Amino acid sequence: MQCPMPLIKMRQWLAQAVSPAQLTLVLDDPGSKQDIPRYLNKHHIPYEIGETSANKLTLVISSQSVNQCL
Repeated sequence: MQCPMPLIKMRQWLAQAVSPAQLTLVLDDPGSKQDIPRYLNKHHIPYEIGETSANKLTLVISSQSVNQCL
């Protein structure tokens, strides 16, 4: 998906996430690779960076960490 759809879908998941759950995002859209980490940092939502390459960025978000921030 191209930006802004990954950001919209992630925000929907964040709003509805029930613990324990985990969301793994594999981003290959240049806009999403910048916008999603920026959104998570701005809202103090912890995430882990998984596999990265020149074309892809993998982020892992746990619903437990989200619930602690909200």
